[in-house]
This record gives sequence, C-alpha cells and structure tokens, in this order.
Amino acid sequence: MSDAAHAQPQDVAEKIAPAQTSEQVPPQVDTSAATKQAEPTTSAAAEPSAGAAGAAATPPPAAQSPVSQSSPTSIQHTPTEAKPQGVADRAINGEQNGANLQKSPSMAASARGAERVSQDQPNRLQDAEARLADDDRRAILMNEGKDAKQIAKILEAEAKNDAAALKDALKDAEKAQKLSAKAEKSITQANGRLEKAIKSHHDIAKKLERLKSDFEASERQREQRQRELELKKQHKAEIDAMVDERMERVDKLKSGKAILDRERTIQRRNTINPRK
Repeated sequence: MSDAAHAQPQDVAEKIAPAQTSEQVPPQVDTSAATKQAEPTTSAAAEPSAGAAGAAATPPPAAQSPVSQSSPTSIQHTPTEAKPQGVADRAINGEQNGANLQKSPSMAASARGAERVSQDQPNRLQDAEARLADDDRRAILMNEGKDAKQIAKILEAEAKNDAAALKDALKDAEKAQKLSAKAEKSITQANGRLEKAIKSHHDIAKKLERLKSDFEASERQREQRQRELELKKQHKAEIDAMVDERMERVDKLKSGKAILDRERTIQRRNTINPRK
C-alpha cells in the first residue's frame, strides 16, 4: 500500500472526527469512548511509519491531539466555570448541536463521512495493533491512561461544580422562602392595620350618624323656637293694639267725664241757687 493511500484515511479521520464528536454528545462521558476515538487516528498515523521505516518507528506525540480536539463537549468544561452545566443542560446543548448539524450541509456531509469511517474501525484497529511495536503500544496506552486520568479529573471538577451550583440554588431557594415568609408577615400586619382602620371608620360613622341625628333634632327645635317667637311677637302686637284701643277709650271717657262733671256742677249750682 502506498504512502498516499495510507495518508488518505488519516486526513479523512482528522477532518471528520470533530463532526462525529459534536454530533454524538453523550450526557455522561465514558473513558472507553475517548480510547476508541484515539485508536483510528493512531493507527492511521502508524501506517505510513510502518511502510517507510518498519515497526520500530515511534509515533509523534502530536498523534494524540485529535483525542483532545474530538473530546465531547461535556469534557471541555473547565473547573473554573462560574455556572457549570448539569445533565439536563448538556442534553439540551446536545439537541441544539444536533439541530445545527441538520441545518448545515457541510456538517451533514461530515457526519456521513464519520459513519463510513466508523464502519471499518474494527478491521483498522486489528491491523494497527498488529503493526505496532511494544514500545509504541506502551506509549499509546500510557497516553490513553493520562487522558483517562485527565477525563476523570474533569468529571470530578464538573461534579464539584454541580454540587456547588446545587448548594447555591438551595441557598437561593432558602432566601426566597425567607422573603416569602417576610412578605406574608407584612401582609398579616397590613391586614391588621386595615381592620383597625375599618373599625375606626365604623365608629366615626356611628358618631357621625348620632351627630347628624342630634343636628337634625336641634334644627327642628330651633325652627320650633323661631315659630314660637313669631307667635309671641304677634300676640304682643295684638295686645299692644288692644291697649291702645283701651287707652283711647279711657281718654274719651276722661274727657267726657270732665265735661259732664262741669255740666253737673253748673246744674247743681243752678238748682240750689236759681237765678232770679
């Protein structure tokens, strides 16, 4: 097999590996998946070296770079993230990534290429294992072990971040419950003040009704006293008219009596001493 024929599967695997990883985002990462993804790349990189220099050639460390580049999106989260994604968030992100792949023709083509590459992985793995030397195999296994440890550390960091996020959420929920209790207490206090205000309003309304009744009674009494005064004034006017009439009669009687007294005196004198 020529060098160009060996290099073509490697180029295809390197171009398609990111699309395959972004298309299949597992909610929980398995270390064996990263190992399986590393095997086609290392085997493809080892085939040209086996054809050129034999089984003693050692693959360069750069052959492991596709593993780190094609790691799942859930592994790429760093422990320093402020808000780590949970299982549900990672599942949602995986669905969104799948939708984006369906919308992009180039990503869909890459996914179809990844399926073709994945179909011949067992044969390529066996061929690569047969061609590898013991030193190369030990180096690859050592690198895979380091990757597994790194993945375990990242998963542990994600678990810590999830626990911290849950703790913060519980604190926020507790604060919200305290605020709700405080708001309920303020509502109870406001309700008590409203009841007192309603009672005071009712008392003042009763007093107002009593005062209104007293005012109406005093108004009726005032009108009655006003009518009584008018009657008294009218009665006095009538009495004054009668007094004037009586005094006029008295004056007439006095003047008539004076005249009669004088006439009687003259008559008496004439009777006693008649004129001769």
